[in-house]
Parts: sequence; structure tokens; C-alpha cells
Amino acid sequence: MRILITGGTGFVGRSIVQELLPFHEVTLFTSRKNKLFPNVPRIIGDRFNPESLDLLRKVDEWDCIIDLGWSSEDVINMVDTVYHYIKYYVFISSSIADGIESGKLDCFNSNPEDEVPGWHGETFGDACKYIQDKKDAENYIISTYGEWNNHMIFRPGYLCGIEDDTDRFDYSEWPNVHWKNTNDIPYKWEAVDNFAGRVTKEINNKNFGTINDIVNVQD
Repeated sequence: MRILITGGTGFVGRSIVQELLPFHEVTLFTSRKNKLFPNVPRIIGDRFNPESLDLLRKVDEWDCIIDLGWSSEDVINMVDTVYHYIKYYVFISSSIADGIESGKLDCFNSNPEDEVPGWHGETFGDACKYIQDKKDAENYIISTYGEWNNHMIFRPGYLCGIEDDTDRFDYSEWPNVHWKNTNDIPYKWEAVDNFAGRVTKEINNKNFGTINDIVNVQD
């Protein structure tokens, strides 16, 4: 399969690319001019730059896109760009997108300034905005590509690995992980390489829908 991946040189993206390469023809769409994957075709651009998006439209050679866009604005912009010629859309979302659906996070009856238990300083206001943004991105993909056809949405938990640059976790005892400056273990975390392997397996099988299952490396 010919696959375009956005964010393929970031922490999560590079692991997915490494898993994809033995099976697929991969092209990177990235703003980073680093030396990762020197033999993989790369388009340097920005999803909010009209010239970059015009270039994607002109190439028109991919069967699948894997989007690691952060915000709903990121995703909506990319969907609108590629929908007419890339028919299989894969989005890496977040497990917290299930928070509103399942009632695990009560965004309507909580004080926005209160901290969410276990979120290490995040308030309900911030968390609920983030969750809604992920849901907006997912809903746009579903409304555009169809509820069960031609899209796949992954909702992983915390993705961890020694190349993580978020500075949230202590990896000194890897493969054990805990939040920096505490002994608390991240809730439902998964090694990023393991997650990348799961993504590749689902794509190899051309599966569709939303994958809500989270690998419990630590509970």
C-alpha cells in the first residue's frame, strides 16, 4: 500500500514509520528537515500552507493517510485536502476521547478550575477542552469517510519510550515508567513500539472503525 504519514518524524510517528516500511511504500509529510529516514520520500510542508496542500493534491498517489494531527483544526484541514483522492484515513487520537462518551470525565458538572484526579495538574476545564477537540476531529473524519467505511481511529493511552521528548515521565528504569518527580505510574500506558506494531497490523489487514482497546502494560 502507498501510505502518506503526517508527523512521521515525531516521537510516535517515527515508530509507526519503522513498522510500516517492511510492508508499504511510505511518504513523509513533515515540517522537520532532520536526517531521519534518509531513503524515505519526504514532502517538506505545513498543513496550513496553501502551497504545501496544493502539492499534496498534485501528487495524488497514495492509498492511505495516517494523520497524527494534534487538533481538530489540523485534522479538518487535512481531511478537506485529501478526501477526494485518499480513500483510507487513519487517525491517531487519544483514549481520553472516550471520556465524554463513557461518562468517565464529567465535563458538565465539574468545576473547570478543579484538578482532574491523576492528571498531574490538569484542570477539568483544560481536560474537557482537549477531549472535545479530539472528539470534533474524530467526528469530522467519521462524517466525511462514513461511520464504518474507509477510516480507522486509534485511541491509545499514554505512549511511552526512551525517545519521548515531552519531559513528563522518568525512564531511568525503562521498561518501567513513572511520572517525573513522583512514584506514580501513568494510567494505562503502552510502549510506543508496541502501539506502532498494532497500528501496522490493523492497516495490513485493512480494518475499519474505532479501536478503543488500550493495552494495559501497567494498571
